Amino acid sequence: MNTEWSLDCLYTGYNDPAFEEDMKHLKELADEIKNPPAKLSEQGAGEVVPYLLTLLETYYETLSRLDIYVSLRSSVNTAEKETKAWEERIMQIHSAISRELAGIDRYFAEVKDMEFIQLRAPFVKDYEFYFAEKRKKAAHMLSEESEEILFRMNLSGGAAWGKLQKYLTSTVTADY
Repeated sequence: MNTEWSLDCLYTGYNDPAFEEDMKHLKELADEIKNPPAKLSEQGAGEVVPYLLTLLETYYETLSRLDIYVSLRSSVNTAEKETKAWEERIMQIHSAISRELAGIDRYFAEVKDMEFIQLRAPFVKDYEFYFAEKRKKAAHMLSEESEEILFRMNLSGGAAWGKLQKYLTSTVTADY
């Protein structure tokens, strides 16, 4: 029975320099989200929105690549301790910036002059739907502190149920 597949198109292992570089990059991006450059507060939405969009896109691309690799390894063998440790590290990095991500969502929802911003940075037009969704969601958002608490509760609540389901289904073997 074959229980492994090749994930070499992502990384060759946890000691792969590309994996290590992406983990380092993820931490740096999370730090930048948590502590944006001081000059950013002095700039208008025309500069801030494109900066934040680029930062978030890079962060989520890196997070997704790492998370997909670790999830696929975990789905084959949930007992692998190294994989569990990497899952936890990635989740800790992400949860550490939950308050800042909620603040960015709120900021995006309140941005007014999108036509002006799109003139300065045409790629922002590609995010019209994203901004519309943020405006809809903002009407139902709690304070940043409350959003952070709910995010962290999800890690031990809903996300924990997902991990349990993944563990239970990965322990069943089938010939293919």
